[in-house]
Amino acid sequence: MHENFKNIQIGNSIPSCIEILNSSGLIAFPTDTLYSLTAKATDVTAIKKVFQLKNRSYSNPIPILFSDIKQILSYAEITNDVFYKIVKKYMPGPITIIVKNKGKIQPVAEGVSSTIAVRIPNYSPIRKLITQLKAPITGTSINISGSISLNTHNEIISEFKDKINYIYLRNVPPPPNVPSTIIDISSQTPKIVREGIIKLEELSKEINIR
Repeated sequence: MHENFKNIQIGNSIPSCIEILNSSGLIAFPTDTLYSLTAKATDVTAIKKVFQLKNRSYSNPIPILFSDIKQILSYAEITNDVFYKIVKKYMPGPITIIVKNKGKIQPVAEGVSSTIAVRIPNYSPIRKLITQLKAPITGTSINISGSISLNTHNEIISEFKDKINYIYLRNVPPPPNVPSTIIDISSQTPKIVREGIIKLEELSKEINIR
């Protein structure tokens, strides 16, 4: 088991990533949008490291990545049928949905609210990681809060050096440096929190949002 991480590791080993995540370590893992600063979402110690590394306020929740809909439903309480419309149209894909938290995700990960932001990335290696880990992972961008997100392994090494324990190398060309779209459906009226790859105009054709 990894106990002390002094040097960053680089490669394409999912077993190594799982070992690190199970030891409260942090990894950089590519998604269908940006590289993700990834910790095991049920590990409070690891999630605190994510907030500290990003210099992010605990009042600002971080997205959680899941392998499939079944896994989301075990952690989230779905109270709005819009969820299923979005899932059918856009998941896996670059959309994050804010829903009610069943309580399995620790409060430090959800900030001060009772909701969680869930996403299924359209990138098979990270879904494979989540499946084999048997737990969801954090899916926040790799950057100091308020600064530009880092989207290549060289940028990550330059900025954070050995503060991240492992970088999983992207096996496809990097996508544009644009985050996922975030939509809040935790109340009866869905609303856009952040417009990303999927535009408000496109979403408006599918559901009634503001």
